[in-house]
Amino acid sequence: MNATIKRLALTCIFLIMITLSLCANGSAQSAYVNTRFGFRLTLPSGWKQISHPEAALVLQEIPGSNALIFPGHKETTQEFLDRARKSLSDANAPRFLPVFTVMARLAGNLTLAQYAAQTRANAARTSTFRIIGEVPSMFKGTPAIVRTVRTFIPGEPIRQSQEIISLHRGALFAISISASVDKHKHYAALMDRILVGFNWL
Repeated sequence: MNATIKRLALTCIFLIMITLSLCANGSAQSAYVNTRFGFRLTLPSGWKQISHPEAALVLQEIPGSNALIFPGHKETTQEFLDRARKSLSDANAPRFLPVFTVMARLAGNLTLAQYAAQTRANAARTSTFRIIGEVPSMFKGTPAIVRTVRTFIPGEPIRQSQEIISLHRGALFAISISASVDKHKHYAALMDRILVGFNWL
């Protein structure tokens, strides 16, 4: 009897999640527009906007949410089932919630190379941050630097960030996604999908 009740409960949960998934797929995604720094971003489902006094935009993943729905992506039945099973298995497990951040500020006369040198020097003077990878790149038609950074905070899991640094129309942008080290590869790929919806105004 207990096994039957458990199966019925799991079936109900799956049906509820399917309904929510269909609603999310059928609804129009909202867009964040920042006229001060001149960019817009189509907000991905499964992430919520949170306030931060120093950031232009911060999104945090909603635990157990439909985090696979992004602009241009339709979740397959298998993706949904895999996600639902994972949500049920680790719903009570403590974890660091991934965060997507857009930092922006006026650059003045600062160049991209100067900013990169300054932040490398700052990282060398602290044990909290470590730059473990850096390559020149392009982002939405502008020169950029792509970095991989690890953050060490006592008593917390080691975090790893994928960061894109770029200068656009006099503003310096640092766009990043942060997650626990073991989830970095997964969330770095999700960052690419989030940035499909990023455009300069």
